Formats: sequence, structure tokens, C-alpha cells
Amino acid sequence: MRSGGLSRRVSWLFLASVCLLPPAAYYGAQAISAGQQDKGKGVEAAVHDPAEAIPVRRVVLFSSGVGYIERAGTVEGNVDIQLQFRADDVNDLLKSLIVEDLDGGQITAVNYTSRDPVTRTLRSFALDLTENPSLFNLLKQLRGEPVVLYTTEAIEGTVVSVEEKEFRDDKNDLTYTRQYANLFTANGLVSVPIDQVQHIEVKNERIRQELAQALEVLATAHDTQKKTVLLRCRGEGKRRIRVGYVRELPVWKTTYRLAVEGNQALLQGWAIVDNTTDEDWEQVSMALVSGRPVSFRMNLYEPVYVDRPEVQLRFDVAVRPPLYEGTMEEVRETEEAVGAPPMEAMAARVHAAGLPRAPAHAAPGAREEFVRMERLAETAAVIAGGISVGESFQYLIQAPVDLPRQQSALLPIVGSILDGPERLSIYNATTHPRHPMRGFRFENTTGAHLMRGPITVYDQGSYAGDTQIDDTPAGMARIIAYALDTDLEIESELGRTSSQIVAVQIVRGRLLTTRKFVRTTEYRIRNRSDRDKTLIIEHPITANWELAEPAEPEEKTAHYYRFRVAISANQSTVLRVRETSQKSESVELTNLSSNEIRVYLRMPELSNKDREALGRLLELQGRLARVQAEKERLENQINRLLRDQERIRENLAAVDSSSSLAQNYLRKLQEQEARLEQLHERVLEKEKQHEELSYQLDDFLGEYEVPF
Repeated sequence: MRSGGLSRRVSWLFLASVCLLPPAAYYGAQAISAGQQDKGKGVEAAVHDPAEAIPVRRVVLFSSGVGYIERAGTVEGNVDIQLQFRADDVNDLLKSLIVEDLDGGQITAVNYTSRDPVTRTLRSFALDLTENPSLFNLLKQLRGEPVVLYTTEAIEGTVVSVEEKEFRDDKNDLTYTRQYANLFTANGLVSVPIDQVQHIEVKNERIRQELAQALEVLATAHDTQKKTVLLRCRGEGKRRIRVGYVRELPVWKTTYRLAVEGNQALLQGWAIVDNTTDEDWEQVSMALVSGRPVSFRMNLYEPVYVDRPEVQLRFDVAVRPPLYEGTMEEVRETEEAVGAPPMEAMAARVHAAGLPRAPAHAAPGAREEFVRMERLAETAAVIAGGISVGESFQYLIQAPVDLPRQQSALLPIVGSILDGPERLSIYNATTHPRHPMRGFRFENTTGAHLMRGPITVYDQGSYAGDTQIDDTPAGMARIIAYALDTDLEIESELGRTSSQIVAVQIVRGRLLTTRKFVRTTEYRIRNRSDRDKTLIIEHPITANWELAEPAEPEEKTAHYYRFRVAISANQSTVLRVRETSQKSESVELTNLSSNEIRVYLRMPELSNKDREALGRLLELQGRLARVQAEKERLENQINRLLRDQERIRENLAAVDSSSSLAQNYLRKLQEQEARLEQLHERVLEKEKQHEELSYQLDDFLGEYEVPF
């Protein structure tokens, strides 16, 4: 590259500015730009067809619904290149367009016709057709304009107003509304029912013209024809031009064929690509990217207007206060670029592999069928080399591609001999409750990233079934299933869930009880065929449950354990899956009754230290309960004496105070007062004991702690 080439290219990219020009100013602006480029010289630019000047040379298709189109060619002198795009594709063009003049010229502008928002354009006319106005609303907009309303007669006048009037139909008990246009005529004001108007003539020629223009705007808003984008190339002599942009294109898809023979298999992958453009792709360089880059739509085509605040004239008025708005381990993706084997290397691998021996149960002709698949591998040669690009994998189609407009094609992108595909039966109760699926496990040794797609399986030279595969990086193993295996019958049964206490602890003033739950599932398997089989059972993973038996699964996915079971011909076996779960419950020690504490003291899971603590708690609770009971007994005696004194006082009031009976009542009251005095002293003593024991219990509960 010549000195300064990089800076020159960058400058050309920045010079590819996009100019928004209204239709009336388009060619005038073109002339000005040409004059500036040629320093005032009147040089005209030739207009070239893009298919001839800069045909499509490169196409990169993504699995996100877009494609990168690159054009390249040679121009001479001042040239305008017209590109045709659908109106819906202009936004992607404006968002992604890059242009380069590689030999000293400049791309002075990229011109296209702007498209104002139709609602804004419609509002600029005298009659606003934005909201699909009714005849009533149109006449309302014509206030002050001379019109002729044709009913059964022609009524000429100026529109004063339109109004709605309510009427009452007493016969049918209905209320209805009619709309009227009020005209000022030579004979005075006339009210004309709008529902009787058959024809309206607008006398103002300017209004008629603007109505016609508004209707034309509405018609062009529905236009889906192609839009022209003009690349203005300015320079001297012959120069190389390159233009690239992103546009919406169908997602490229993959489809595979897996031919299995013995312990080897041929995996062949095809890409389905679609040319939905209106231009033939001739001898283009093509790449297919399996990643999903972020892609979105943005309306850059229509001009955007910002609502501006209306500022009033300033007056000395009161100031308003301001208002401010506020599988888990099996992924082994290659980090270095890995090339898929080209045609010659693929053929060499096929021949080097040799013909695998057919097993004893192979059908006649199976060997010949696999020979044909080998020849297919050589005939449908892989024309794509693969490289890792960041987080994506890119298939580079090595041979130029011819794809006419509005047509599709199958391109072979993967072809490889896989060693050791393992025959399996895969059982998942959600797929089929009784029978597993027949399938294979294979490792992606192709060196390429296999994008998701369908797989047609050929087993021993004949069609075996269809399946599909998810995205599979190089080096990852996959299981596929293509048919129901009726030779195996499986019954799954969820057994009874049992539980037992496994730990009892005191933690921070709480008694923590841990209970262990055990759940057993049995898979009863019967092999009714005369061949040994390998079965993979997918058992669902349940949150908060741990696998106890078998100790380890064959594999673990995000949602399933996979267990391998080997079962001989015409034999039966049982797989037991045992899972455990633990649940802890806690209760405040202060809420435990004496009987509950005695139950926990008998549990062998309780440690000696915790047992001593519960014994101390039981002792304190017992002493506290006895003091409380004694206090309540004394208070009951006091209450009985007080009730008896009340009775004696009532009797004393009813007898002669000088009688012997009155003297007896007085003597008994004196004895009871002495007894009450003694009881009150004992109650105070018990209250003091109760308070001291409560403090001891609180200190015990607050200080006792056993860590996990």
C-alpha cells in the first residue's frame, strides 16, 4: 500500500456523507456539488448502472436476518452511480453504508430523496386529512370559504359554522342527532342538513389545489416502489470503487445427512441460502456466519422534527415556581481458527478410512450403500472453509457462487468422517412414557461449528429417520434420536417418600430440627430383542434434591441426570434412583413446653452439650412453674378471704352492734386481717422468687449458643 493509504481510505469513508435533499432541490444540489469538486468547471457526470459499474462481489449472510452486501468495480472520471432499494431497506442502508474510492478520488455525497412524515406534511395543507376527517369535519375546516352544496338544489354561500342538533322522536321514544352546515347566502343564513348533501364545490381555487396535493401525498405514502440512491464519485482517470451495506435478507439455514455404517459415520452439511434481491449474484464471494450479531430497525429515512417550546412576550407578572422533572462441562469450543477440510483433504480422509466391515446383522447390500455414500462425499465436495471470528463461526465459501435473483441454493459446507458414533436408546418419560428413542452419540470432530438444523439419518445404507441438532461447537459431543425403539419397554414408578430426623441443635436461643427426606424412583427395563443394548435414562433434576444413588450420573445437563444402563438381549433389569433432601424447622426455646423438651431429650441425635442445656432449661422451667403455681395458690386464698370479709361486713350491718353476734363478726374480721397480712407477705416472697428465676432463664437463653 502506498504511503498514507490508510489515512486516505479513512478520509474517503468520512467524505461519504449522506445528504438529505427534497425532490425539487435534488438536481440543483447535484450541480453545486459537481462545481465544488471541479473548482467551478462545468463538468457533467455520467450516470452508470450499478450492475455494470459496481456489481455485487461479496455476500455475507448472518443468522440474525440480515446480510452484508459488498459491491466493487472500476469507474472513470466523474460518475454518478444509481442504486435501487426498496423503501423499507433505505433505513438499513443509511445505518450501515460504507464507501471507498481506492485510487485517489472522492465520494462527495450520497444523495436520496427525503421522506417527510406524512402526518406532518398533511397538516401543512389548508385542509388537514391526517385523522381521516368526516364530511362534518371537512366543512368545519372550510369556515369562511365560499362553497356550493348540492342537495335537491344548489345552495351557494359562505360556510359560517357546522353544528349538531338533537331531535326527539316521541312516537318511537328515541333521541337522535343530525349535523348541519350553516351558510351565509344572498338570501341570508341557511341551515343545510349534511346527510342530504350529495356534492360539494369549493369555490377557492387555492383550496382545491391544496386538497389535490394532500390526496397525492396520501397516495405516495402507500408507495412501495424502489427508491434511488445516487453515489457521486468525483476524480480523474480510472479508479477502483467499493461500496458495502447491510440489508434485510432471509436467515440462512442448515440441513445435515448422517450416514452410519459400523463404527464410522459420514456427516454432510448443507447451507440453504436465498437471493431475494432483484439482482443476480454472479461469481460472488460468499460467507455464512453462525453467530447472532445484534441487529435492529431504526427509522432514519424520515426527517425528524423536534417540538420547540413556544416563548411568550415577557411581561412583569408574578413569578411561577419552577417544576423540574426527574452440559455443563462438556463444551470445548476451539479458541483458534479451525479450517474445515477442503475437497482434496476430504477425499483423502474417505479413502484413508477404508470400508468398514458390516456387522453380522447388516442387511445385504449395506456395504455397497456405504460405498455410494463415500462417493457422495467426494462428489458433493465441501466448498466452505471455517474460521472462528470472535463469538461466531464463519463458513467461507471457497468457490465463487452464482445465484440468480429470487432463487435459492444448497451449498455443501460440512463433510467429514466421524469415528465411533455410539448406538444408544434414550429414554425420557416426557418424550414417550413406555419406549425409548433410538439414536447415536457422536462428537463433532469436523472442526466446524454445526449450526442448528434437521438431520436425515441413513443407517446401514437405508433411511432410518429424521432428527434435529442444536448449535454444536467443535469438540462437543451430542446425542441425537431419530426413531422409537419398540424393542425396549420401560416402566417408571415414583416410590413413597420417607423422612427421618438427622440432627437436633440449639442455635441462638432456637431449637433447630433437621429432617432428611428420601425419594426413590424405579425404572423397570425389559429388552425384548436378540441384541444387547445400551440405554440412557434421562431423570429430571429437582431443585433442593441431591442425588444419592447411583453416586454419579453418566452425564448431567441443565435439567436432567443421564444414567447409562447396559441390558443384555432378552433380559430385564431395574435402575433405582434415590434422591435426598433436607428441611430444617426451628422453634424458640421459650415456646417449648416441658413435655416437648422431654421428647427432644429422648432423641439420640441431640448432642451431650445440647442435652445438658435442655435439662437445665427443663429445670428452670419447672422451678419457675412451681413458684408460679404457689403464688397463684396464695392469691386464690387471699381472694377467698376477701370475699368472706365482704359477706361478714354485709351481715354486720344487718345486726345490732351491741349483740354477741356482732362481736363474733368483729373478732372474725380481725383474725382474717391477720391471715391476709401473712398471705400478702408470702405472695411478695413468691413474686421475688419468680422474678429471680425469670432473670436466670433469660440469661441462660441469651448466653447459650452452639455454632453449626
